[in-house]
Amino acid sequence: MEKHAKIIAWLYIAKTVLGLAIVFGISGLMFGAGVLSEDQDAMGVLAIMAVVASYIAIMISIPQLIGAWGMLKRKSWARVLIIIVSILNLFVVPFGTALGIYALVILFREDAKTYFT
Repeated sequence: MEKHAKIIAWLYIAKTVLGLAIVFGISGLMFGAGVLSEDQDAMGVLAIMAVVASYIAIMISIPQLIGAWGMLKRKSWARVLIIIVSILNLFVVPFGTALGIYALVILFREDAKTYFT
């Protein structure tokens, strides 16, 4: 069980870091495109979209990182948080779906309950 818990935690950390890097990269491109257009309206709209996208990505990432950290520390609440995050990740095709299914299968096993208590 310990091996699976660590794999799930590190996969969520990697997924979160990669996802944030992609969102911040796209946000930077959006902001840069607005600046290069030299149109004040386009610059404002693209800047707002970049900030909103970054904010949403950060808000989605926080529970994943906290849950992954908790799993590495064997906290009982981390199992519940990662179950919730995994259910939500089922809709993030394809990697989120695969990770969500893997995490749910492992975390609903009987030995997972005892491992995190």
